[in-house]
Amino acid sequence: MARFLTTASPRWRACIASTAGSSHERRSLPNQDASGYRITADGILLAVSDGAGSAPYSAEGSRRAVITALESLSQNSNRPAQQALEQAMTDAREAVIALAKVTAQHPRQYAATLSLAIVRDGKLTVAQTGDGAVAWASPERCFRLAAAPCRGEYANTTEFITDRGWRQPEATEVAAEVCRVLLTTDGMLDLAMKRLPDGSYKPYQPFHDALFQWLESRDPNRLVENYLQLRQLLRSPKTRGRTDDDVTLAIASSLHP
Repeated sequence: MARFLTTASPRWRACIASTAGSSHERRSLPNQDASGYRITADGILLAVSDGAGSAPYSAEGSRRAVITALESLSQNSNRPAQQALEQAMTDAREAVIALAKVTAQHPRQYAATLSLAIVRDGKLTVAQTGDGAVAWASPERCFRLAAAPCRGEYANTTEFITDRGWRQPEATEVAAEVCRVLLTTDGMLDLAMKRLPDGSYKPYQPFHDALFQWLESRDPNRLVENYLQLRQLLRSPKTRGRTDDDVTLAIASSLHP
């Protein structure tokens, strides 16, 4: 799901795209990822969500989580960023659980991860449940992780906002000026990140450099064309040769770092 939710801003340009993985297409399953952003007067809000592959209504869960979280962040724009993010996480969880109740389903049938980021006046604050990732760069252009993938107790598992034992993730602020931000679901980790011997990740710099050079060369007003080009990258043979999962990228760059 790509949502172009923007207001006038002299500082930021952004693009998001998402596409179903080849494994889902073979089984006639929908894309279970969702993403969105809103450019604000002082920065940008971004959200990505990955619906659990084993949950039959997770595509609806991820969409509801993203829409609710962005609306919550917008409504709480006057609160400190950490408080706004924690409230948005809670609101998204409650909205998905409420959706399950209306449809007489267990919340786990709508299971989804959620990664959120706020940039205000060059300061990035993030919160995350699940195995997505949030990367950032200062004006020096060296990328670092602000939120790392969180795996579950067992192989190929993670935490979802609908889990019964869900714990409110602590929102964290990056203590540096931020001019580039990337959010991704786990389907893109093998391309966007480098896995270290201890199992942790760090951003793969060549991937990020090429991606943001493309974004910063684009006309920020040509939203649909930019989305289609980014989506073409996600559907390329190179991407599909590395992952058969749904893939999503949300990227944003300051025009005047």
